[in-house]
This record gives sequence, C-alpha cells and structure tokens, in this order.
Amino acid sequence: MRLAKQKLGAQQNGYGRIGCDIDIYNEIAEIADKCGYTLTSVTNALLGFALENSEIITETKTVEVNTFRIGNEEFDGNNQ
Repeated sequence: MRLAKQKLGAQQNGYGRIGCDIDIYNEIAEIADKCGYTLTSVTNALLGFALENSEIITETKTVEVNTFRIGNEEFDGNNQ
C-alpha cells in the first residue's frame, strides 16, 4: 500500500485521487445517478464502510535458515 506524504496540485483542496476498475466506477456512478447523490458522496460512504470493517493483522514469523559449514568454511555444494 502506498500512502501519500504530501498532497499535490488539485489534491490540496482536500480531494485525493484514487484509481479503480472501470466496472467498479460504473457501479458507483449508477448508484449515484439512481439515488441522486454525487460520485464523491457515494465513494466516501463505500470507502468509509470498507475501512470501518477492515483491519490490519500483524504477525511475527520466525524464519529458520540452515547453513552447512565444514571447519570455518561454508559448504556451497561446489567445495572440492
């Protein structure tokens, strides 16, 4: 995920740009059109709901790495 560090140009007015698949855009546009809302208000409502019902799960995983060493030299399969 990328997070914007600073708003640029038109984004400074409080609106950021988010891209989406054309099928999703068309569904949002249809909802806005049929219900008399703006694209922004429908998009904000849907994204707000998605964010409220999402979570980031952080897990700590241990990775085991094995190395074979003979004496002080690591064995790489090509040692003669």
